[in-house]
Amino acid sequence: MKIQSPDRKPRGTLRDKSNQLTTEGLVAIHLGKYADGERIFSKQYQLLFEAQDQEKRPIHKGTPLHNRGLALFYLEKQEEAIRSILLAYIEDTLSMEYDLEDNADRAPAASVLRDIFYFRLRILREIKAISAKIKTSGKWNEARDPECILSAVAERLNFDSNRLVEQCERPLPQIGKPLLGFPQPREKRVFIGTNYDAKPDFIPIAKEAVIGKGYTPVVVAEFGVEPGTTHDTSLTLLHTCKYAVFDITVPGGQLMEIERARDYRVEVLLLRAALSPSEQQPRISEMLTTLGCTIKCYSDPTNVQNIIQKFLP
Repeated sequence: MKIQSPDRKPRGTLRDKSNQLTTEGLVAIHLGKYADGERIFSKQYQLLFEAQDQEKRPIHKGTPLHNRGLALFYLEKQEEAIRSILLAYIEDTLSMEYDLEDNADRAPAASVLRDIFYFRLRILREIKAISAKIKTSGKWNEARDPECILSAVAERLNFDSNRLVEQCERPLPQIGKPLLGFPQPREKRVFIGTNYDAKPDFIPIAKEAVIGKGYTPVVVAEFGVEPGTTHDTSLTLLHTCKYAVFDITVPGGQLMEIERARDYRVEVLLLRAALSPSEQQPRISEMLTTLGCTIKCYSDPTNVQNIIQKFLP
């Protein structure tokens, strides 16, 4: 009999508010405002935690826990930082299908714990075992507080859950540049830009191409940006991407992002559609052709995905 997993994703307005807080918190971390980041992600965690009782189901809280841990680390609160990231790892194991708990080791929390903090792998194995046992016991829907699992693991393996630094096999890294400013590696993030008023249909086409190639699409309009912060937030998000794809058919705010992409060492693909069937070779301003970006023209929107996927390595 297959074990049915609960729906752990935030939905509706809860999802939108959570995404907005994610953006605000990540921007704060990226700008070095770690106290603000810690406060924002604590607020996001509390929002999701309290929503569980209202919706009578568990909700994944790994994102705020992981990012709060990063902020805490740069506030030199090492013990709290490790605890928060470890709780994020617990959340990741609970969000995996039964018997696929090992997939949590591919998530950001595991990477930090394993490769940066050298946290004891025995503890991570025990977390996965307890997570699997919860699922087989029929109590998956009741697993809403990762602290309970941490306490159970600490009791079983006989260590103090309030002294997690002792479970790191090497000295912790020195405070410096952010360990992982955003959940995905920069090399796997693709910024997608266009004139949202004139070419909004470009976004879903580009997203599908990016996801199909195994990358994470970054679309500013999907981050719930606060009014008055679009410029700074857009450029901050662009800074976290290795690649960018822009439709320049109708010029707009994306021209600002294209100009800055070179400063951020982002590899850029520019796409220009023919405005009419008779326009065999669409005209492109020399301001763009001399920028050093890859430029491709298309007459059929169905060709866009092929062009994008050939651009991405």
